[in-house]
Amino acid sequence: MNTIVDAPESLKAGTYQQAVADACGRIAPNWPLDRLIAVNPWWTLRNRTMPDTAALLGALSGARMLMPTDYFEERRQKEIQSRHLQQAARLLSLDVNESDLLDHLRQKTSPRRWMNVTSWMDRLQGVAHRMSWQDETVHQMSQTCAMVFQTAERNVQNQTSTFDLYHTWLETIQHDSGLEILMGEQGLLDIFKTLPRDYNTLIDFALHDLAAGSRHVPEYLHALLLDINGWASWVAYQEWQQQLQGNVHFSLMPQLLAVRLAWEWVLWRHCALNHRELQPKLRDYWSEQWPTLPTLIAAHAEQQRLRWCWQLANELAYGESLCTQLRKTPPAPRQTPVQLQAIFCIDVRSEPMRAALEAQSDAIQTKGFAGFFGLPIAVNELGSDCYEPNLPGLLAPQIQVRNAALNGANLAKKRNRQARLSTMSDGPASTFSLVESLGLGYALKLARDTFFPPRIDHAGHLQPPRTGWLLERAGTPLSAEDTAEMLSRILRAIGLTSHFAPTVLLVGHGSTTRNNAHAASLNCGACGGQSGLTNAQILADLLNTPMLREHLAGLGIAIPEKTQFVPALHNTVTDDIDYPENLLPDTLTTWLTEACKLARRRRAPALGLKTMDDAQLHRALERRARDWSELRPEWGLANNAAFIVAPRSATRHLDLQGRSFLHDYDWREDPNSAVLEQIMTAPMVVTQWINMQYYASVVDNLHYGSGNKMLHNVVGGHIGVFEGNGGDLRIGLPMQSLHDGQSRRHEPLRLQVYIAAPESAIFAIYQRHETIKNLIDNQWLTLFGWQPESGQIRQLFLDHWRNVE
Repeated sequence: MNTIVDAPESLKAGTYQQAVADACGRIAPNWPLDRLIAVNPWWTLRNRTMPDTAALLGALSGARMLMPTDYFEERRQKEIQSRHLQQAARLLSLDVNESDLLDHLRQKTSPRRWMNVTSWMDRLQGVAHRMSWQDETVHQMSQTCAMVFQTAERNVQNQTSTFDLYHTWLETIQHDSGLEILMGEQGLLDIFKTLPRDYNTLIDFALHDLAAGSRHVPEYLHALLLDINGWASWVAYQEWQQQLQGNVHFSLMPQLLAVRLAWEWVLWRHCALNHRELQPKLRDYWSEQWPTLPTLIAAHAEQQRLRWCWQLANELAYGESLCTQLRKTPPAPRQTPVQLQAIFCIDVRSEPMRAALEAQSDAIQTKGFAGFFGLPIAVNELGSDCYEPNLPGLLAPQIQVRNAALNGANLAKKRNRQARLSTMSDGPASTFSLVESLGLGYALKLARDTFFPPRIDHAGHLQPPRTGWLLERAGTPLSAEDTAEMLSRILRAIGLTSHFAPTVLLVGHGSTTRNNAHAASLNCGACGGQSGLTNAQILADLLNTPMLREHLAGLGIAIPEKTQFVPALHNTVTDDIDYPENLLPDTLTTWLTEACKLARRRRAPALGLKTMDDAQLHRALERRARDWSELRPEWGLANNAAFIVAPRSATRHLDLQGRSFLHDYDWREDPNSAVLEQIMTAPMVVTQWINMQYYASVVDNLHYGSGNKMLHNVVGGHIGVFEGNGGDLRIGLPMQSLHDGQSRRHEPLRLQVYIAAPESAIFAIYQRHETIKNLIDNQWLTLFGWQPESGQIRQLFLDHWRNVE
């Protein structure tokens, strides 16, 4: 096999190493389906302002970070008032009036964008009667990645030195004899056969020909990765996981980039050798485009400039209504002995349930805390060697947990078989591929499930308190002292160190759906896409252990002997709260039952279920949970808009409409602001990820959402989905999670954070953490200091506080 010509003497190995590293560092990770968590797809660009990022991405790929003008015309009719536009213009230092802003909405043209070699070839050759080079490049790379990652993922995770994405692709493409036939291009395969065996060499050679001397190489390479952003996001996830495990040198992204760059270089050379009449035009267009890249980016920035004013005005309209609520004076607290304390996840779906539960009695107190309950764990519930992380994706598990009762090999095999069958039967392709594989017998089961769906087992999976959990750190059992220290940190972060109620309910949450590839996205994001039940059970069991309570007392937290911690699960589809049987007094069970009914009644209109009594409504919601054809079993975290960090007493009297993440916090019990620092550097970042995933999936579902879930095909069992049978790997949320078929269910607003704490404490944390400073100063979220007693609300921005109008 021939090899490519030798490189010029002026080309040194690694010439473009920094440009490659820069481009590869711009892609955010995307988690697999079985651990799916919300991710800000622009996370790696947070050191730029959001408008600058929008201009860059618009110029490089055509991706959008703002809604079209029609959307703001619609919002003008509903929410955005003249005062909001005027205030937004002042905050953005824009010298415009309302007439200018209205004129902007009538402008429908968009600036041109950067074009890669594949796109220029499509323009020169035309695509009316042939497959485009752009589509074939993405399709071929995507199909190869799907094959490679589903067969070699174990190598990626455990044997990194033996995995080579570039070599695998090269072997595949060099033996693809159908490629020339498909594209109608003779000689194409010969050029692929001359590519270097080393991906770094290919990068150097290709960039020498395509981009020699340009200072915009990182932007060009970024544009190439954006062409295959879904798989780039999967590769970024692999690198993220390796870095969490301490393997900082693991790198796959340059290999993926080399594959995409190889297509560019091959087409460049193919045009020179086999389309000599086109080659001069391609060379001229290509060389003329490079120096214009800053102009392209500037044109996109200018075109978006006034639309960012509309976006901010829309956010100000929401913030005005929320601030009006937050300034309401709470009623004087009633001196009622607390009989039930319920700790919920900060998830926006918990807020309506908390309000419904609190409405039952003044003797009920609820608190909001991250749904993994502060346990930095990976859990083995199958008795095998498999540990599943049950904590936010930002963190690496520090402790391994298993139960002594689940060590039997037979039990592990049984549960694994059940899990495999459940995965197959609940997978999105089950109606076709699984029936085809298993035959008519399974088709009959599918018909039975359609007309007689299985019932939901509410409390059967919840176990009474036990003490069989085995906690280990790096293979060494965790001592009672260390365990108590961990529990002490958790209770202090929750704000529960005294005045314990007789019953403390730890409420995890999960979602019951079938035939839903994105089912994990409806579970607890703080638990890595798992249900929060396991964490609730483990924490309840540990806190009920007498020996650990003795150690906690020595650490200053005395739990009364009569206090019992009880695990529970909030099913966010049916709005049931399940808990172990016969553990709660009748009064408490009545409160929980009535709270669930109230929550269901309040949520019914959003699901189109209005004229039903309580029993009918419950049955209808259970049908949604059991129905394999249901596209919208629930609305998840749609319409999230705010993160409120404050004592519940400051918001208990408010109707927050299920749009706010609520984290309990009392600064008076946090003298050194250590808990506040944890909240701002972890839960606040997680909620920003959630907010941005919904935002991105709405503003540009083509690039950052997963399209129509009716067309989804799961890749590799859990890697992700294709929409149809090809194209790029899709990331983000499907349209059915955002739109009900008639109207939008999520308004794309940047997260508004309200913290009830001294401004000095907030400011000190803001200055210490670059990530937090970037999120605030670069307009990825808005942060306010809130004083509930006086009603004062001020915004932190660019190292100073400014009053809120």
